[in-house]
Amino acid sequence: MGLVLTSWSSSSSKLTSLILRSHLIRTMEGIGDLGRLDLLELYDNQVDELRELDGPMGKNLRVLDISYNVIRDMGPLCSCTNLRELCEL
Repeated sequence: MGLVLTSWSSSSSKLTSLILRSHLIRTMEGIGDLGRLDLLELYDNQVDELRELDGPMGKNLRVLDISYNVIRDMGPLCSCTNLRELCEL
């Protein structure tokens, strides 16, 4: 059983980096409004779908590590126009 990551507080809108390695996260929801986020590490979780990358977060994201997840569709990455580093296996 994995975790579902949701419900960010208003103070989290100032986050520039979010590192969530090996937390058994299955679903990313409610992070699309983290508009200042430029680094997101989801290494070694159970994420199966990239969600909310078409919002403010996706526009500013420069580094994304989605290694060791079960993501099959990389299409949503097209919204990440500033992405400079992608780590995925």
